[in-house]
Amino acid sequence: MDVTPADLVLRPLGAFYGFAGLVALRAAVMGGFIDRALAALSMKRTPRAERIRQIWLTAAPVGIGAGGFALIMLWDWAVVLFIVNALAQAVYLVIVAPRYLDPEDPPDAKGRRSTWNAFLLYLVATAGVIWAGHAGTLRPFEALHPALLAIAIFCFVFGYGMVLRQLVDRPGGGNAIDGGMAPEPVPARLILTPSWGGTGLIDAETGLPWETWEQRAYLPEDLTARLLGWIDLFQSRADAHDPRRAALLDPAAQAGIDAAGAALLPAVRAALPDTAISFEPAALPVPPARDLDGGVMLVPALYDWPLRSLAPADEALPPDRIGISWQLTLDLNAWSEEYDRAEIEDLPPWTPARLAAYHRDAGLLADRLRREFAATGRPDLRVEISDPLAALQ
Repeated sequence: MDVTPADLVLRPLGAFYGFAGLVALRAAVMGGFIDRALAALSMKRTPRAERIRQIWLTAAPVGIGAGGFALIMLWDWAVVLFIVNALAQAVYLVIVAPRYLDPEDPPDAKGRRSTWNAFLLYLVATAGVIWAGHAGTLRPFEALHPALLAIAIFCFVFGYGMVLRQLVDRPGGGNAIDGGMAPEPVPARLILTPSWGGTGLIDAETGLPWETWEQRAYLPEDLTARLLGWIDLFQSRADAHDPRRAALLDPAAQAGIDAAGAALLPAVRAALPDTAISFEPAALPVPPARDLDGGVMLVPALYDWPLRSLAPADEALPPDRIGISWQLTLDLNAWSEEYDRAEIEDLPPWTPARLAAYHRDAGLLADRLRREFAATGRPDLRVEISDPLAALQ
């Protein structure tokens, strides 16, 4: 088979955008999970601008990837896909982002420049694809090679499908994005109790919060808001540095928390008549997790938890589930989020001074973990800092 200019230029260009779209989609999906997890931990609703931007970052790579795979096949619909993608990017960058998103969620200047550079490069590629279509290099669907068509479709559906499937497979994933999934059944027994990172209602069987997005299928919106207001009241009076997450800064504040919770109880029971609901006005102490395989390791990793259990288990550990203070949980997640932002947005760059500060922060967090483990009867747990930190240098 003779090698044509299309094989040397157009197919590699299509492969580039097919792969680039997949990488961007994975980053968007995983970034969305981390953003929602951090929002849940901080008890703050994700801003509207950030939600809209997340939808765009998830949808745009699919179109770019589809155009790339169409170009790999030299299908004439690649022209349409590239033009539509270019127009969508132009509308986003020129109208949607600056008018409706940036005022609420300002972008980093360097990151926006990188986005513009990628868009301009895509315009050049689009011009090349239009020229190829005009020159007759691209083919109608019925003229495509059957084997190449089958391989391209399989790779696109498998690669992009595996990433998008995570939106459904992750617990709460579908609900967190658009509420389109069928709601989970109401737990058989619930506990009305305040807590750090909670929602006011805890599943008595699992000890985990009954998430707000699950509550919305069964509770009136105003009742959900009142529950979150009660949580805000507790958190404003509680000690964020208590490893058991139950102590108050002033014990006298418990009376006000009790009264606010008691006022909620009849409304919750009326909304969930078939569910057994008990009331614990004082926060339930968080049990210290002991099944940590000898200790934990601080690991900066893209879109993952900042802690892992030690080998051989080597499992990711959500900081809020291992029995440490809420403040330390937030600080660990912030440390991990700094790595996420720098690696994805490349902002700011990892200068030697910043790398040294990041190492220093890891050491301080490790010391705090050791102190809290000791304070909760786990002095034997080791705390290590992973070697992958060296990869940042």
